[in-house]
Amino acid sequence: MSINPFTLDKIEPLIIKQVEQRIVDRIVHEVKGAELSKDKNSSNKNFNEQRQQKAAEEFTALLSRFNIKVEYRLHKNKVKLKMYDKDNNEIYDSEVDDVEDLLLKVRRTTGNFIDLKG
Repeated sequence: MSINPFTLDKIEPLIIKQVEQRIVDRIVHEVKGAELSKDKNSSNKNFNEQRQQKAAEEFTALLSRFNIKVEYRLHKNKVKLKMYDKDNNEIYDSEVDDVEDLLLKVRRTTGNFIDLKG
């Protein structure tokens, strides 16, 4: 992982690893929260396949910055998500109703942390 020496030159590598792990934990928490909310919000009237496809691509790109590999598939007004860590161990496997909303939540969450990838 490359670290920007201008902004992170005074931070211990252990601290950087801990922040990275918190980010990954928070992302997984948000994804699990989206799965739980799908039971409450069962209205699939507003599912737009093109918008969900674009959001899933952006979500994949965002998580790749944190060494999380995402596989997705659009399926019956839902998006099937599989997330893997850098060692290809499965972190998460489920369906969500709205990847756009999930992307916004993860962006908001990761925006509260230092952007380690510059």
